[in-house]
Amino acid sequence: MSIDSPARPDVRSPRGGAPEPVTDEEAPTALLAPGWPLTIAFVGIPLWWVLGLFQVVFFLACIPMVIQLAQRRVMVPRGFGTWLLFLVWVIGGVFVLQVDAPATIPGEGASRYFTFGYRYGWYLAATIAFLYTVNMRAELSTLRISRAIGWMFVMLASGGILGLLVPTLEFPSVAELLLPGAIANNGFVQSLIHPQVAQLQDFLGYVEPRPSAPFAYANQWGIATAATIPHFVASWWVGNTWRRWVVIIGLPLAIFPIVGSLNRGMWGALVMMTLFVIVKVALTGRLQVLWASLVVVILIGAALVVSPLGDLILDRLNTPHSNEGRANLSTQAVVSTWQGSPFVGYGSTRDVQGNFNSIATGSSALCPNCSPPPLGTQGQLWQVVFATGFVGAALYVGFIVGQFFRSLRRSTVIMVAAQASTVAALVTMPVYTVIHPAIVVIFISLGLLVRENPGAHLRPLNSLIVPPRRNVATVLVLTVVGALAGAGLQLTKERPYAATQSVLLSTTSLVNAPQARPFTLDTEAQLATSRVVLDAVAQATGIPGGADEARERILITAEPNTRILNLTFSHPDREAAVAGAREGANRYLDLRLSMAEEASSERAEDLQNYQEALAESVSLTSGVVETDEPTGPEAEDEEEPLVFGALQGTLIDLRREYAQVSSTWLGLRRESINPGQEFNDVTVTRSQDPWFVYLTSGAMLGLFAGLLVARATDGRRDRLGQDPAERLDLGVPVVGRVGVTASGGFAAAELEEAAWVARTYTPLAGIFPVTTSMVAVDLAEQLDGALRGPVDRRGERVLLVATSDSAARPVRRLYREATAMGLQPVGLLLVDWSERTAEASTASRGRTP
Repeated sequence: MSIDSPARPDVRSPRGGAPEPVTDEEAPTALLAPGWPLTIAFVGIPLWWVLGLFQVVFFLACIPMVIQLAQRRVMVPRGFGTWLLFLVWVIGGVFVLQVDAPATIPGEGASRYFTFGYRYGWYLAATIAFLYTVNMRAELSTLRISRAIGWMFVMLASGGILGLLVPTLEFPSVAELLLPGAIANNGFVQSLIHPQVAQLQDFLGYVEPRPSAPFAYANQWGIATAATIPHFVASWWVGNTWRRWVVIIGLPLAIFPIVGSLNRGMWGALVMMTLFVIVKVALTGRLQVLWASLVVVILIGAALVVSPLGDLILDRLNTPHSNEGRANLSTQAVVSTWQGSPFVGYGSTRDVQGNFNSIATGSSALCPNCSPPPLGTQGQLWQVVFATGFVGAALYVGFIVGQFFRSLRRSTVIMVAAQASTVAALVTMPVYTVIHPAIVVIFISLGLLVRENPGAHLRPLNSLIVPPRRNVATVLVLTVVGALAGAGLQLTKERPYAATQSVLLSTTSLVNAPQARPFTLDTEAQLATSRVVLDAVAQATGIPGGADEARERILITAEPNTRILNLTFSHPDREAAVAGAREGANRYLDLRLSMAEEASSERAEDLQNYQEALAESVSLTSGVVETDEPTGPEAEDEEEPLVFGALQGTLIDLRREYAQVSSTWLGLRRESINPGQEFNDVTVTRSQDPWFVYLTSGAMLGLFAGLLVARATDGRRDRLGQDPAERLDLGVPVVGRVGVTASGGFAAAELEEAAWVARTYTPLAGIFPVTTSMVAVDLAEQLDGALRGPVDRRGERVLLVATSDSAARPVRRLYREATAMGLQPVGLLLVDWSERTAEASTASRGRTP
């Protein structure tokens, strides 16, 4: 028998090799104690805000966290592979960043790569914070982590109160002063480094400050507040210390900025978290805590009803100014993704064509808010749908929901706080994005759910990475096959030419009645797709579907804040595409000219009739004035001059109006009607976007399949005899190997050595064999018999037994079963078993392994 490293394992490793969590009493309190990156990032929030580094510091904190994680065996929970796959899936968005999405403004830009990198950086920061929280159990207490998040709530509440008291306060940060002006004055950079305490908005009908410090936007402040308040209440209340007084005083004060923020999403999250906590407390039977919670909720509700805060809440609820815009943006994000790139999305956001009310409206100096926010910015759910497709969204939501539900059976104070924080993330997912420090808070909460759940099955991170690395050929082949399949599918699709003719329209009225039909490009777009135009286009291009098919091939867009209408016609044949665009524009201008001429003729006839009526009125009034002019004694009557003066005034007005109508009529008769003109020549493009979408989608789906195949086949192919400690990463070391005699039995000396190895791990609860191998079962039974005597069986440690030709998967399954029972696998005994030995054993004993 050979003995491999029978050293005693860490006695504080009951779950999957992860150390037991350190208690708050055991935790070091120094600033640079283990866990200091999180401590500095959260505790230093006021300083980072003034320096302009509030958001950057979370990226910087990841550097020492990664260094510390690299020095240990990183453990991950069940389901973490879903998140790793999401991170891989997001990278696929790089290849579709320049693809135009339906209903968005066409164009390309290098800035999309920057925003993509920024968002991906937050996903990585959240991942690192999650792993750090899970793996620092022996050095960093759960209470300390939760209190750090609670401190962030204190800073948010303080910034909110400051925003209500001095809402106009803002100042340049240190980073803003040091950066070059071209960078510091960039709008996006300004939102990151420029300190301000509130946003002033007037959608209620009056100006109201919305607290935002230390964030730039009130909605970011809202989701961060909702995610941190459970940790503040739970962790700062623990222990009879000064923190409890902070909760007693600070929580009522925080109500003012919470209400003043006007964040309905945050209000909804607070309500759902409160209901969740009440239900959890009720299920655990803590009646005193339940009644106390209900009393607090009733008191807060009563205070809101009788105070001016209640009126502010009602005003906000009765002013749903953003509902329609959010609904339009979220719906369009889903529709555009489904129509253009359902699997991988578009990588980043896109600007919307128009503003859902007009195809030609855009932001300007007179109306800076006329353009809606880009698609993918009005809720984390819609952001991941639009940027990563429906597959990416399923992976993102699936990971968070999976971690949440795996922890529901646990009801410790910090666990409930972390669960409530996750509830806030799920409730606000359709309305708030979390691509800022809030996502770090949410993922730290998920990490707390894992580390405080004894039933969580931890495995080495390497066990998720090694299978695709060892099966890289399979993964690459399936990725290439997927890309080729996508390309082949694209070849079967029509890739038309898009010919665009721009038209500069005049403001000529198309109807007789003034102001009956004001000039808008939206009404003109309807005219440009009328049946007359569509029939002409269908006839000019010879498309078989007639007007109905022509309508499917025509796209009408407009240049924002101009009178330029763009008519785009798509067709597989280039000449037909050009002909369709030209015919559509010409027929539309002809139709507009005929309508304008008809309207002008009717207008001229109406003016002539009105002119004749005015002439008759002038004649009659003039006759009355000449007849009724007061003379002689009548002139001395006080009333007669007044009546005469009124008649003269009426006559003057009639003559003036007659002159104006006559001038308008003459001008209308001389005016040459201009319906508009073609603007520039027809431009023809043939988009490569479908190729990028199909190739990327096929490659990513092939990669997905390759990773699944690698994971499924890796454990079946690998055998433990091939250096399992390093290659297979089973979670336990191989502590010894036992040879098998030609007859299939075990030599007494080797059994004694194996028993000696087992005794080095006492107290030992038992020896667990892989049940698929009769040889492993035999060894376990004989070792168990040899250990009878003065052996302490009260511990949680167990040894696992398998054969050298066993696959890794049954051993991993046995490992998980043991940890699920609260036991601690500490080592693996291997039986050196080969096919030759099996044949000899079968011949001599009639037995199979």
